[in-house]
Amino acid sequence: ISRVRDCFEISNKRKQAEAIQNASRKKLDQLTEREREVLNLLVAGNSMKSIASISGTSFQAVARHRQRILDKLGLENDVVLTRWVMEQEYLRTLDR
Repeated sequence: ISRVRDCFEISNKRKQAEAIQNASRKKLDQLTEREREVLNLLVAGNSMKSIASISGTSFQAVARHRQRILDKLGLENDVVLTRWVMEQEYLRTLDR
């Protein structure tokens, strides 16, 4: 009986992880191509000033993209954003 319970528990954890991943994918699908570019550069540790230089846009444009990213993903700041992205990547490694 305990093994059956363990199997149910493992199954429930996988379902929860799948649900989280699906919700995350839906959120990421809302981002524009430029927002994804800014997201990747932010998570890589670039400042908004350097992102503006790299992407050939203004600092204000990068700031707007960053704010839209945070709003669409429902996150508060860059630190939480980076943790969220890292968590998503970790969950993907568990699926493999």
